[in-house]
Parts: sequence; C-alpha cells; structure tokens
Amino acid sequence: MNRRQLCGGICAGAAILVAGCTGTNGGQDPSSETDTESEPTPPSGDVQRRVTLAEQDSAPDQTAIELTAEVTQPWITTEKTALVRISTTNRGSERALSVGESRCAIFNRNQKGSDKPAGLWLHRQPEETPTRVNNKWVADKPAGEARGQALYYCPPRTYESGETVSTTYQVWHDYREDGYLDPGEYRWEQGIKVWDDPEADGSPDPGEKFSWGFTLRVSEG
Repeated sequence: MNRRQLCGGICAGAAILVAGCTGTNGGQDPSSETDTESEPTPPSGDVQRRVTLAEQDSAPDQTAIELTAEVTQPWITTEKTALVRISTTNRGSERALSVGESRCAIFNRNQKGSDKPAGLWLHRQPEETPTRVNNKWVADKPAGEARGQALYYCPPRTYESGETVSTTYQVWHDYREDGYLDPGEYRWEQGIKVWDDPEADGSPDPGEKFSWGFTLRVSEG
C-alpha cells in the first residue's frame, strides 16, 4: 500500500473517532450541568430570604426506617414562603410507627418550633396558614400571647412494607421570638417509635426508639 494513502486513512479514522466522542456529550462536562441544575433560580419579586437544607440525620440501620427532609421551595418572598417536605418510609415488614398524618404529623404542636435556636416555626400546608403581619411570614399575634395547643392523643400509624408518609411545612418566623427570619442555622429534632405489631395502640413499649432531626440554613435573599 502507498505510504501516503496509509497515513491518510489513519488520520481520517482518528478524526472520525474524535468527532464521535465529542458528539456523545456535546463537549460539556456532565458534572457542570448537574451543578447548574442544583442552583435554583430566584423568583421575580421581593425576595426576603433563601432556605436550604444544612444537614439531616440518618435513622439507625437496624430500624429499616428512612426519614428524609427536602426543601421543595427555597425562596421566601412577599408572596410565598419556603416549603419543607418530611417523608417517612417503612423499609421493613408491615408494622406501626409513631409518625402519623395531619394533627399527628412528625412535627406537631410545640414540636413545630426550631429547637436550636428558637426562631422558626413550621406550619403544615395547606391546613395551617395564620393571618400574617403585612408582607412578613409571622403570625399576627402579640409576642407575649401564649400558644393554644389542642389536647389529643396520637396513636401509632400502621405502615405497609415500602409505604411512605409525607408532610409539607411552610417556614415562618416564630411570633414569640425577636427579630425576623434571622440568617443562621436552625435545628429540629423528634423522637421516633417503632412497634413490630402493625395494630399497636401505643402499648406495650415500642421495640425501637431513636431521635431524628434536620437543620435548615436561612440566608439573605
């Protein structure tokens, strides 16, 4: 074979190979696309704060329970506040958990307030939307007004294997605390109980008990 023809064939083949590889990802680093997609775009209007998930705990492996916190709406504006979804999934066999729905959701009554430090309050969506102060996400109540908490019993809830229960919360400032959505990190923590008996009514004591929590970070909009 003519040497010039051989070299031309090799070079042409190399060019085709390079073109084919370039066409696979469009010449872009896949990781850069992921980073761009993970950064939410601020909404139009008056942005007050941004809320992100700083950290969350993992349930002990032996419980076969999965708890996750997810910020589904990060921006607090004059029109909308941030949203957080808490999901509980039973990865084991059918049994009963202390996490229920509606009034007996994982964070209810005084447990809706951040623990460390105080300052934020979670209102369930859409059941709880208090009258707020002007364009601020704080209940229109005097700081000294005591909280009225209904008295009710929260029985364990039966979970089928693989079943998930989710509750979405609105992020508000706690009307009993000074300031307003002060930037920083806020943690919630709750005790979780697990009964092997799917029909458990709260007694005897649960087979598993553990604490689970998560932390939200509030930053300037």
